Amino acid sequence: MTPLMIAIVFAQIPKQAPFLVRPIVAGIAAGVNAQFIRPRLKNNYGFVEEWLKGKEYFVGDHLSGADGTFHPCLACLVDSS
Repeated sequence: MTPLMIAIVFAQIPKQAPFLVRPIVAGIAAGVNAQFIRPRLKNNYGFVEEWLKGKEYFVGDHLSGADGTFHPCLACLVDSS
């Protein structure tokens, strides 16, 4: 499972937990997010940023399917910051 999908799942886990254990589950989810998910997201999207440095598109000199595939992922990152 990709780190972005794991981040989405772990954001929903505390919301779905029973009321009495919600603080414990939220703490565990926050720990997983801080120790595992965020570092991997930074690493992965750092690679993407490095790849796009000086380029306008992911592949070649024109818009391709790769650009359309990555757009929702990158838009999600922009919305969350």
